Order: sequence, then structure tokens, then C-alpha cells
Amino acid sequence: MTDDGAAVYRRLAPDIQDYEEERYIDDLITKVENRETGLGTRFLKLESAIWVFAAVALLFFTRPIPRMYTDPAVPKLYAYIATAAAAVVLGITLYYSVFLNIVKRDSNYLKRSEFLFTVAAGAVIVAFFAFLRCLWPLYGWLTPVLIFICFMAVLHGSSFLPWKDNSGGKPEEEVKATQ
Repeated sequence: MTDDGAAVYRRLAPDIQDYEEERYIDDLITKVENRETGLGTRFLKLESAIWVFAAVALLFFTRPIPRMYTDPAVPKLYAYIATAAAAVVLGITLYYSVFLNIVKRDSNYLKRSEFLFTVAAGAVIVAFFAFLRCLWPLYGWLTPVLIFICFMAVLHGSSFLPWKDNSGGKPEEEVKATQ
């Protein structure tokens, strides 16, 4: 009988160890997320502000959007495709960040609508290549740099949205039970 008990213990021991390590990692992540101040948080906000400022300055001085529709060298079909794909990405981003997270207060929205991530990823790829094709006659080899800076600004600009943790520190099972 002791052999059976030892076998059960050996089989369960890695699970207990994994659970303890996972709990430790979750505690570390919670401590980092709850840290209101600190060099890391300030640096990330500063980096985000620099990317957004760089993109705004770049868009202001190079004027790619008006030139994209008025310059005869630009293929208009790609300009329209790029605009439509960027609108899809913006719509999905607003749906996730504003509607589901803030209005609906749904903390589990990432798992419930995973398909939209696939659509958004595809739209980002389509928008990148369409913008690349339609802006290439205007900016040449600087086009990928321009698109990259704008992409980073959009990515970092989301850090200024008022994200909330709607779980209130409760475990995921309790949050599901209350909804």
C-alpha cells in the first residue's frame, strides 16, 4: 500500500510544484502591475509619448494622407485598400479597448472573441503592404520607416487609454460566477 501512496505522491508532486511556481509568477506579475510609480512605469510612458509625438510630427510634416489621395503617381486602389484595412484595425481596437473593457466591464473579453484577433492581424498585414505600395512613389525607401513609426505610435498610444482591471482582485472563477 505504501507503494501506491508513493506513486500517487510522485505523480502529484510536479503538479504541486508547477502550481507553486505559477502562483509565485502570478504574484510577481501582480506586484509589477500594481506598482503605481517607479522608473519602469515612467520610462514606458515616456517611450510611448515619444513614439506618439514622433508619428504626429512625421504625419504633420510629410502629409502622407492628403498626398495619398491627390498625387497622380499613387495607385488609388491601394490607397483605398489601405484605408479600409486601417479602419478595420481601428474599429476592432476600439471594440476591444473601449466597448468591451470599459463599457461592458468584461475582463475576460480576450478569450471570448479570439477570432477578432485573427481578423485584426490580417488587416494589419494588408494595411502594411497596401500603404507600402501606395506611398512608395512618394517616399521611396523611407516608406517602411514611415509606416513603422506610425505603427509603433498606434501600439504605444494604447497605453494612454484608461484600462481597468474589472476583476477587483478576485480569481477568474469568481468573476465568471458574478457575470
